[in-house]
Amino acid sequence: MTDYLFTKTYNLYYKDLYRFIYSFLRAADKTEDVIQETFIKFYEKAPDNEDKLKDWLFSVSKNLCMDLLRKEKREREYLLTVPQKTSDSDGDVQDLDLMNAIDSLAPKYSEPIRLFYFGNLSAKEIGKNLGISEDAVKKRLQRAREQLKEILEERENDWYWNKIIKC
Repeated sequence: MTDYLFTKTYNLYYKDLYRFIYSFLRAADKTEDVIQETFIKFYEKAPDNEDKLKDWLFSVSKNLCMDLLRKEKREREYLLTVPQKTSDSDGDVQDLDLMNAIDSLAPKYSEPIRLFYFGNLSAKEIGKNLGISEDAVKKRLQRAREQLKEILEERENDWYWNKIIKC
């Protein structure tokens, strides 16, 4: 592997990988660690087919995220709680609410949403990544959006939820 190819690939996919990984881990330091580990694996064993490079990077990073989450859960260090509000802006609350809503979806719906919106993958790329057809991806995205809308509308109308979020 040449330094040029490595640098080109890093610069091309860093932002998309960061958003995708962050959607799983929600911690900048852990996200950076997984990105670093992903690119180390890329440097050590890049895929032969350049057409599959993006899929390969996202698959590796997703697997590393899952490994990290399993490890933390096993060691009782990972406490899956509602993240604390970091500022008073409505945008932060809405982002927090959306991320929690995505987390509440079944994996068959949350994964395509994360890949599509945070990983910037097309429906075709997501289909290859998940081993399903492009039409199945589109249907899952549609159903996920419908479920997210319902969840967010429910929470908007839920007095208790609003009280927790706005305190």
